[in-house]
Amino acid sequence: MEIIYTASLSEEQKKQVFEILCEADREFIPPLSYREDTKQKNLYVQQSETKPPYIYFEKVTKQSNLLAIEEGHVVGFMSFEEDYFLELEEKSYETLYMSTLIVRKESRRKGISSRLYEELLKRFQDRNIITRTWSTNVSHIGLLEKLGFQMIECIRNDRGPGIDTVYYGRILGEKQ
Repeated sequence: MEIIYTASLSEEQKKQVFEILCEADREFIPPLSYREDTKQKNLYVQQSETKPPYIYFEKVTKQSNLLAIEEGHVVGFMSFEEDYFLELEEKSYETLYMSTLIVRKESRRKGISSRLYEELLKRFQDRNIITRTWSTNVSHIGLLEKLGFQMIECIRNDRGPGIDTVYYGRILGEKQ
């Protein structure tokens, strides 16, 4: 497997990334198809009709991406904004903001997410890196903690009753 960086997806890469987004859409809280942005603040949304995640996909294609390639096919990807100013209730950060990480279902449990994060950390070792997820996404949180990320903010019931939004970061100059 190869990990490649791109600031601009090719048409074939876009097609494969869209397929992955559609496959994983409903695994996210809220589903990607209900979101209008990769950094959307209001995540407590009323679910409506089923539709592909077109708007979310358009945002992903405007970001930088790391692609996990196996036998010429994208099996996973990580999208991020390299220069982002994130304001949270407690603090503000100049950061790389990792917005999306998805691995195809048939390629999971093979270390692909770890490899994508390792490449991100290596490539951007001199940068603050922040991401967010939901409190019941235990596999992602476990990976983040294993890689030395720390929770920097928790927004209670942000995605619905009992489902918090949690921000994790690797902040330079702070104890890891």
